[in-house]
Amino acid sequence: MKKTLFRTFAAGLLSAAMLLSFVVGCSREVEDSSDSSSSSSSSSSSSSSSSSSSSSSEPERYIPMEDLTEKAQEAQEINDEAGLYLYIPDTEVDMPVVTAKNYGAYDPIGSAVNTTPRLNWKKESTGIYGPGSLFIQGEYANIESRSSLSPNLVIFGHNIGRKDPNVPWSSVTLTDDPEGPMFGQLFHFLDEDFAKEHPYIYLSNGEENFTYQVFAVYWVESDANYWYSGLSQEDTYKWALEAAARSEWNYKDITLNPKDKLLSLSTCTYHYTTQPTGPLYANYRFVVTGRLLDEGAAGEETADIEKNSDPKAPSGNPTPLS
Repeated sequence: MKKTLFRTFAAGLLSAAMLLSFVVGCSREVEDSSDSSSSSSSSSSSSSSSSSSSSSSEPERYIPMEDLTEKAQEAQEINDEAGLYLYIPDTEVDMPVVTAKNYGAYDPIGSAVNTTPRLNWKKESTGIYGPGSLFIQGEYANIESRSSLSPNLVIFGHNIGRKDPNVPWSSVTLTDDPEGPMFGQLFHFLDEDFAKEHPYIYLSNGEENFTYQVFAVYWVESDANYWYSGLSQEDTYKWALEAAARSEWNYKDITLNPKDKLLSLSTCTYHYTTQPTGPLYANYRFVVTGRLLDEGAAGEETADIEKNSDPKAPSGNPTPLS
């Protein structure tokens, strides 16, 4: 009698376990069929609860993903030269990137007396010294697919040194204001809390999404290797090590790899001068650099950083204003 009861009880437990497994499996199928943004957060939550129930070890955290393909495609319908879309969470950087080889049509090169306005990605005027548009070196950069991405992709954008582009630059003191438009927003990465909470940068070519993990925030001379999207893989790795040595933050959880592909966001800086002319303006840039992550890569939600006590200074050792 006892053996019969035991067999009945065991059979009941087995049936319950099979039913629970079926329910969990259906749940995952539903999540997989949902849109990518909700899928990311759902799979992260599901992964955490599943891991903790099956093991006492720390659950693996998954990097949040951003699907920018629709935004990229919409921009390309308006301007077929808007080949990329860039997004940095909690900033105003949520916009297309011009990939035209004739970028001078958007941003005429001139002196302080230039009278030709800069154009945004829609080819609309943003004023003579307005924010213009983000752009890459179309003649060097390859953005066709993940496998063919340039090892050293660089996006350039203006830092106009003030919040309001309608205010003449000559009437204010120009600064690296993180609340300024376009790539003025990059200076948020000099804030430790912001840098910790924003370890990822997102990019799309309209067909695929790319996630880059930030590992360097730094000032650099404008003619350094970082700016060239045609760098070889070998030279890209050399620059990655150089960028890390220059970084204001040490990203302790990142180990660079010779096969890493980079994305650098570059802008002008008023770290050494308040004037948009002269060598202290023309010769230096502020850059945020990240490395491309594999699709579905696992990682932390925040960056493990500490202040670099001795970042490598740009050549010439310019003196910061503050």
